[in-house]
Amino acid sequence: RLIASVNTNFADLLKFMYGTGCRPAEAYHLEARYYNAADRCIIYPGQPGPDDFVWKNAPRTGQDRIIYLNDELAEMVERRCQQYPQGYLFRTKRNTRWSNEAVSTMLRWYCAEERLNIAPVPTAYGCRHSYATDFLADGKSIKVLAELLGTSVTMLEKHYAHLQVKKAKMLSMVRE
Repeated sequence: RLIASVNTNFADLLKFMYGTGCRPAEAYHLEARYYNAADRCIIYPGQPGPDDFVWKNAPRTGQDRIIYLNDELAEMVERRCQQYPQGYLFRTKRNTRWSNEAVSTMLRWYCAEERLNIAPVPTAYGCRHSYATDFLADGKSIKVLAELLGTSVTMLEKHYAHLQVKKAKMLSMVRE
């Protein structure tokens, strides 16, 4: 309901964040140069240059951050790469990079009682948590999820272990 009600630019950003489970900053800093068309994925370098986006774990691991895209997201990114061959792919209506504050403001505006009446108001990082929760609720591997999210199994177990315990119950709810 939220995505159907927002403008196209904001809807694309929300779809991208929820559809990949990426960190909000990874979406905000996405540029055409990070898109690998052959493999249909985003690659942030593990050893970034001076003008590169430094993803959260790059300084610690030195590994590339790969964000895998389904067909729909790959088509969206390709469209945006054509539209914005330089600079950020996801932009505000003022043609600037999104920020947590800007996303929060938009979410509060759309979710207000007089508009969509959604409470509590979702957050940008909530897209990542929803992705992880849905992934685990579908009975998929926590090891695969760690790779998709660019984090460790230990970190996921710390935050989502309760889902593994309730997996059977959640699977039955999802399949109803």
